[in-house]
Amino acid sequence: MKFSEAMEACLRGEHVRRVTWGPAMYVYSMPGYPDGIECNEATAKSLNIPVGTKVRCMPYLAVMLGVLDGMPTFLPGYTPQMTDMVTDDWEIIEKRVA
Repeated sequence: MKFSEAMEACLRGEHVRRVTWGPAMYVYSMPGYPDGIECNEATAKSLNIPVGTKVRCMPYLAVMLGVLDGMPTFLPGYTPQMTDMVTDDWEIIEKRVA
């Protein structure tokens, strides 16, 4: 399928990937926290604000990289490469952790 079709599917909640990617890697949509959430220590330190301060996280796309050292590992903020956008080798995959 085309990139645009894959992104539409992703925004509907599907997991999508290019057929050339490894079996554990896929893109998925995260709803974020548009109403805000209390920040944890790592976020507070990065933003130089007190732990527990309410912050808003907008929706975003993420890439599941697989299970690394026994933990599902993802990369927030997927930004497609030009080759990702101009190919038609995208597919919907069964939902899974990694």
